[in-house]
Amino acid sequence: MNIGQILSNLGFDWQIAFANLINFLIILWLLKRYAFTPIKNTLETRKKLSEATTKQLASGKMRRENTSIESEMERELQRNNIYYQKQVPLCNITVVDFYLPEYKIAIYADGAYWHNLSIVKERDEKQSKILEENGYKVFRFREHEIKKSVKRCVNEIRRYVQIRDGPVSSGSKILLGKNKIYV
Repeated sequence: MNIGQILSNLGFDWQIAFANLINFLIILWLLKRYAFTPIKNTLETRKKLSEATTKQLASGKMRRENTSIESEMERELQRNNIYYQKQVPLCNITVVDFYLPEYKIAIYADGAYWHNLSIVKERDEKQSKILEENGYKVFRFREHEIKKSVKRCVNEIRRYVQIRDGPVSSGSKILLGKNKIYV
């Protein structure tokens, strides 16, 4: 008994198998042409757009207004005499909301809607990981945390500085001078 007879006994039909193979190849071609390639192009375009936006923000050419939570965070940093740099590009992948260069602290004020989208969460995680791998301490404060207690958020930064450099009293000034911070 040869293989052809065994397959026939099992109900295998070469004509149906060939037709199924043709159908599969047609579907594969259609998916590649009308689904996979456009999706790939869209993702590449989004990546290029994101890189261009980061470069524009970093160059100062793109005017950007503070969000309400960034304004709240900024006021609290000022109340605590913490001087900072705003909208600073880091590692060619992101522009942080606030930056303390001596401590290599990157601070983000993440809005509730945008930063809850899964694609943005993934991007935020990747950015944070890359920054941390490059020696930055990343603080990401969510909108609800800032609105609930912006003071608690800033105290978290102060605690980190205290652990890193020793006690910082609540009256101490963290002053920024020519891109250096003095406690």
